[in-house]
Amino acid sequence: MDNGLTWTTAVNAIKHTDVRPDNLNEIYVGTVKHESAHAGRPEKLHISWSIAGGGPEGPKHNRYHKNVYYSYLNLTNEHFYNAAGFDLGTSINNRDSVNYCLAVDSGPLRFKNTRSTDTYDIGYISSLNYSNSGNPLLVYSHLLPEDGIEYSRSVRWTSDSWKITDTGHATTGVKEFEKIGPESFRLYLGVTGGKIRTLTTNNNGASWTNDGLIDASLPIQDFVLIDDYHPEIRAIMSESTDEYSGTYKVWIAGQH
Repeated sequence: MDNGLTWTTAVNAIKHTDVRPDNLNEIYVGTVKHESAHAGRPEKLHISWSIAGGGPEGPKHNRYHKNVYYSYLNLTNEHFYNAAGFDLGTSINNRDSVNYCLAVDSGPLRFKNTRSTDTYDIGYISSLNYSNSGNPLLVYSHLLPEDGIEYSRSVRWTSDSWKITDTGHATTGVKEFEKIGPESFRLYLGVTGGKIRTLTTNNNGASWTNDGLIDASLPIQDFVLIDDYHPEIRAIMSESTDEYSGTYKVWIAGQH
C-alpha cells in the first residue's frame, strides 16, 4: 500500500445488469462503513445500497427507487458476504442481491420521480452502522402509499433474519447516523421547516426515542457530522434549494 500513489484497475464489485425486467439497473450506494478487526472478527467494509431505473417506462435514469440491500467485504480475503455470513465471492450480481443481500423489500413500484415531485418508494440514501457484536443496523426512508408521506425506518440483523422498525416520524430524508454505545445509536432526520430531528436507540434499533429538534431556520440539504471533532465544529450543514446554480449557504454547528 502506498497511500494512494498508485491504484489497481477498477472492477464492478456490485453489478445489476440489464437482465432485470423492471429496468432497475442503477446502483445507489448508501453507505460504506469501515469496521476494524476485533473480537476475532476480520476487518470489514459494511455496504448498503438501493436500486433505481426506468421501471415500466423502460431503460431510463432514476425514475423509480426500490429496496435496500446489505453486504460486507472481508478485507482479509476480499470476498463479499451477506449478513448471515454466506460467501458471495469477489463480486455481487443481481441474483446474489435478490437471493442473499435483500434487507428491505419495498414492494411494487408506486412513486415516480419527476423534477417537480422528487418522490420515491425508497429514499436516495440508506445509512448503516454496526453494534459491538457486529450486527448491522440500517436506516432509510420509505414513502407510504396510504398517505404519500415519507417515514423513517430502521432494519436490523438479528443473527438469522432482518427485522424492520418504524420510528414513527416523517422525514425529508436521513441525514446522519452515529454510534454512541455498544448497541446505542443516534439518528438525524431532515424535517420540513429547516429542522433536524434526533432519535436514539439503545437496543440496536428495536425501538427509538425522540430526542427533539435542531432548528437551523433554513431548509437543509446536507448535514455531516465530523469525526474526531473540535467541540466548536461538530457538524457542517448546507442549504437546500431547487436551483442548480447560484449561491448556497454553508454553515457549521457546535458548542459555543
